[in-house]
Amino acid sequence: MLELTKTDLLAIENHDDEYLLNKGVDYYKEGDYKTSFEYYQIAANLGNPIAICNLGHYYYDGLGVEKNSSLSFGYLLMAAKMGDIHATYLLGRFYKTGEIVEKDDELGFYYLNSALDMIDDSDDEYFAYQFPSLFHFVASDILSQEVVDDLDYYQAYDYLMNAKKGYEIRLLQGIDSADDDLKEVEKLLEAEIFDEIREEYQEDENFEHHSCHCHCDEE
Repeated sequence: MLELTKTDLLAIENHDDEYLLNKGVDYYKEGDYKTSFEYYQIAANLGNPIAICNLGHYYYDGLGVEKNSSLSFGYLLMAAKMGDIHATYLLGRFYKTGEIVEKDDELGFYYLNSALDMIDDSDDEYFAYQFPSLFHFVASDILSQEVVDDLDYYQAYDYLMNAKKGYEIRLLQGIDSADDDLKEVEKLLEAEIFDEIREEYQEDENFEHHSCHCHCDEE
């Protein structure tokens, strides 16, 4: 059973969900998923959407708790309705792949576009780097299509660069699990299909980021 500190109890009394969320993150980085899960539960009970999303993620992966697809989906749906970008992305991914829910490409496209739109709405140019897995998945999805036009390739490369920077930041934050994802993204960026785009990207420091989400339209 989790033994709460005096500061934890004060945070609960003050409805300081951010403090409790951050303690969950700290235990996650230490690999203590059970304690991390318990702090996320408390923060979620105080209405923190990130903590709610994290519970969905933990139930999906079985981190600190037994796997439960139904609870995972329920928590992610709740967090997405509260505007959590990562939860919105995960719903899009699961609908696209048919994981834990019946496959539905249209719903998958909708949720992925919604997540990208929320990122586009931010005035913080570094905000996108907080969601490397989203950009990694969407770029891979673009490249898996039977027909890919030039704009899509630019878009995929741009998304992969966002993913690369995001994973690099995670490694600096001590999240070692990002290493394999970073290597996969770096391998994709070296693909022959990106040769011309790579040169253009490297030559132009003011490379224009393509923000349209046309890859999520139905064929």
